[in-house]
Amino acid sequence: MYSSLKELLINDYFKFNDNKSDDTKSVCIDNEQHVYYNVMYHKKATRDYLRIVLHHPIYEYFLTFVIISSSITVGLSLETDENNKNNNYRQNLIYAFDEIFIAILFLDFSLKIYLDSCHYWFDWTNLYDFIIILFGLIEIIWNLFFQKKYSAIRNLLKGFRLLQLIRLHRIIRLFDGLQLLTQALMKTVLTYTFSVFILVFLFIYIVAVIGQILYGRLEDSLWHHFSTSLSIATRLTLVDNWNLIEPELENHGSPPISRWFLIIIVFVGNRIVTNVLVGLMIESVSSVNDDYMKEKREKKNLRNQKKREELSKRTTQIFNTRASDVNSKTNRNEQTKEHIKSKLNWFHNEIISPKDFIFLIGWLEKLVACSEKSQIEVKSIHRLIIHNIQSLSYVINENMKKNEYKLTKLDDK
Repeated sequence: MYSSLKELLINDYFKFNDNKSDDTKSVCIDNEQHVYYNVMYHKKATRDYLRIVLHHPIYEYFLTFVIISSSITVGLSLETDENNKNNNYRQNLIYAFDEIFIAILFLDFSLKIYLDSCHYWFDWTNLYDFIIILFGLIEIIWNLFFQKKYSAIRNLLKGFRLLQLIRLHRIIRLFDGLQLLTQALMKTVLTYTFSVFILVFLFIYIVAVIGQILYGRLEDSLWHHFSTSLSIATRLTLVDNWNLIEPELENHGSPPISRWFLIIIVFVGNRIVTNVLVGLMIESVSSVNDDYMKEKREKKNLRNQKKREELSKRTTQIFNTRASDVNSKTNRNEQTKEHIKSKLNWFHNEIISPKDFIFLIGWLEKLVACSEKSQIEVKSIHRLIIHNIQSLSYVINENMKKNEYKLTKLDDK
């Protein structure tokens, strides 16, 4: 019975260690999951890093250089000079550079497909790039099989590839000033074109009528027909070689009137056309600049708000995770402590009868409780608990032997 006390206490203690090992297993599993999620996060970070590279201004400059160089090689390959056409080294070098540029554009297309997948096809510029690259690949395949035949089709494919120069509009996206100027031009053209055109046409019409009245009486005069009067009035309004018209005006009319007529038309016409267009452009640039700055501030505020929301979510998740870990650890420790206390109380009430050992049992309970709280001295306290269990069983064994010896003496008497 006394050896079983020692075995039961030690077995119960080792069950407690088994629970600890289960916890370490769960920690290992958590670590594996953490590594897995880190790998997933690494994949996501790699894709984000690739997206940052593809949208970087330096990459945009490089791609613009490739597009311009590819267009230059296409133009050089269409050379009609016989000396250049018969220079095989020159032609092969041009074709090699052309294929390299097409390969770079195809690599850019593949990377964007990898990043955006099906969303890549929703932008018309991407479709345009795909068509240009497709013509380039068809040209390469055509040169492999029909290099000396059907030169007209090959030149037609090269002509289609020259359309990639339209993609140089990506340079505008690299500079804020060019963006503002382009938007202002578009706004001016779309908003004020009709009004300015009507104003200029009315002024030209009035000048043509006055010129025909003053100088159109003679049949050999340029002002005799109204159509030619409109063309001359247009030249005067737009200041296009207007000084060459002055001798003709003096020959067919009064020189003082001709000079004043010419000065007034050139001055008023040039000022109207120039100042109106410049004023409209300045107003458009100012309006577009205000809209651009407002949009920029809104994007910045939205980006900062998203960062704050993401930071708040991460902070909340961290606090919730820590709170759940602390609660689960506390519950596990309380359950283990109650289990050990119940075992020790059972041993104390059923088997250990001497009152001298009550203090030892209580001290052992406190020691077990301390071992739950102090993680640094766990190993040393575990060894001390085993030593106390062995000592306790040894003391109980010695006391029972003394009691048996006394009982045998009483029986002999």
